[in-house]
Amino acid sequence: MKILLLGHRDIASNIALSLMVSAMPQHRYVIMLSGHVQAPTSTPRELAELATFEQRLCDELYGLSHYGILSFDRLAERTGGPLRILAEPNAGDDLALLAELRPDLVISVRYRRILREAAIAIPAHGVLNLHSGLLPRYKGVMATFWAMLAADQTIGSTLHYIVDGTIDTGPIVGRAPIPADRQRSYLANVLALYPAGCRMIIDAVNRIERGEAVACHEQPEAGAYYSSPGREQMLRFQAAGLRLFDGNELQQFMPELEAFDCRSVAAGHA
Repeated sequence: MKILLLGHRDIASNIALSLMVSAMPQHRYVIMLSGHVQAPTSTPRELAELATFEQRLCDELYGLSHYGILSFDRLAERTGGPLRILAEPNAGDDLALLAELRPDLVISVRYRRILREAAIAIPAHGVLNLHSGLLPRYKGVMATFWAMLAADQTIGSTLHYIVDGTIDTGPIVGRAPIPADRQRSYLANVLALYPAGCRMIIDAVNRIERGEAVACHEQPEAGAYYSSPGREQMLRFQAAGLRLFDGNELQQFMPELEAFDCRSVAAGHA
């Protein structure tokens, strides 16, 4: 199949897309990123620092190539490149490019643009989105932050279809809960979501490739939409002894990568 991977230049999206490409080398891929997203002027300084740190990690990724984790540029080279920006997917030249590409399936991981009906209608097998939160409880932005702030014992990811222009409301294919670790940073907890989340994607893609239906169920109307935290929430997060990042996230993430093992997944043993 031709699969369009939509992401954003942050380390979590980088790792997730790498895991998928490494585990499913039989498909053809096009990789597109959402490009620069202007942060509100009220964004806390700590969130800006987190974004800068994540982008730097994307350019380093030391020691992770053994697991199939490549920088975005190297990943694009591996899949036939080039790495492209898709900033306006619903109109103009970008929508025309989507129509020209005619992907069989679109997979979105942390892509920062809302897809509308015209774009959603292009792939024959629809649009799958891996949301880094447990739906329907946590819709929107930084679900893991809000779950940690609420002292939830469990965090997780949700794989769902995008069927219209609403956010995180489409039919759920699966959820992958994991324990929250308050001794780890927010970023380390986020990274820990993606091996299990990517397994859900791989299973769904394999089913589509075999011509099978991907089971899903409609979301209940419960839950809430969360936006980026402000200064008050950031102060509460810090007062609880929590931190956004500490510089050791990739080392802390190694056990999850060892357990995932792209090579075993690709061979059908996982």
